[in-house]
Amino acid sequence: MKLNSLPSISPSRLQALRDCALRVLLERTFPQSILPPTPLMLVGQLIHKVAERAFIEAPGNQAELEQVWQREMEAMESQLSSKPNRAMLVPLRYSVPNFAVRQAQFIQTWKYRSHSTGSGTPLQGGAEKVLADEAKQVIGKVDLIIRSPAGWVIKDFKSGKIFDSETGKVKSDYEIQLKLYAALCRNTYQEYPVKLCLIDAAGVEVEIPFTPEECAALLVEAQQLLATINQQVIEGQLETLASPDPERCRWCMSRAVCPLYTEQLRTCPDTLPHDLLGTHVSHKLVGDRLQVVLESNGTRRKLLAVGRVSKSLDYQLSANVGKEVLLCNVRVAANQLTFTATEITCAVPVNCD
Repeated sequence: MKLNSLPSISPSRLQALRDCALRVLLERTFPQSILPPTPLMLVGQLIHKVAERAFIEAPGNQAELEQVWQREMEAMESQLSSKPNRAMLVPLRYSVPNFAVRQAQFIQTWKYRSHSTGSGTPLQGGAEKVLADEAKQVIGKVDLIIRSPAGWVIKDFKSGKIFDSETGKVKSDYEIQLKLYAALCRNTYQEYPVKLCLIDAAGVEVEIPFTPEECAALLVEAQQLLATINQQVIEGQLETLASPDPERCRWCMSRAVCPLYTEQLRTCPDTLPHDLLGTHVSHKLVGDRLQVVLESNGTRRKLLAVGRVSKSLDYQLSANVGKEVLLCNVRVAANQLTFTATEITCAVPVNCD
């Protein structure tokens, strides 16, 4: 397998590269084979975009925030509609579980505030500003950077939980991302920011403490990691690049093109019961009920699906008749031969070229 090297590292991906560099490289090399986003991922992306726009536009009431939501939702649905394998997710209010509830919670809990400097002077900085080191090895697009009277303030929006459920502390990858932004701010604007903040889906800010020394050290680590990974790519060291872990692999969006993962499924399918791999023998849709048959090593396994997911799978499988296919996010029966689809089951062709 020939992988594309990384031209740079993003602050938001440093922890992912630490966890499993192969995953990130596969995403870059085979973007067409990455698993489609789940409905919950999409609503998370929507909330992130709405929060970003709301923080910049500063709507003064719920009606104004609802207008921002509607505008961003329509833009997302327009993009989804242009892609055949995602068009069935439109409208989002039908494909996303509890969509209306999620929208209402966001709008009702958002913290309304003004972002005026108080002097009528436009704020310096802005949204989605690109920050980079001198060699363009580490490049990030910060959600929002503002010049306050005291100095630069960096804000990053998170649609999910900011705090780790086990430790009660801010998730470490979020801290790493913000601190790398601080180091890049130093390189771009010749000074470190005075404040780093995470903003949750309710608009609540969580300040991240930092020191210039730790930010600089993270930047050096990222630069060195980039060089190490690209050297391993040149040498074809797949095993060195990978860090297999059952829970991490289960949710990896690149697993359909990961030779280590697919080989594990071929040889020991029972160890990875949440996915089903095999050559597509047949599939039949009757109404909203779908039956799929895959074959691997002479054994045939059957998947049953009903409802909305059945039509999505029917579309995905129609383009992959006779090919090796990975059915992701399924439930296995006790006999290990029959599977049922979940709301997020999808079918993707396996590609190890």
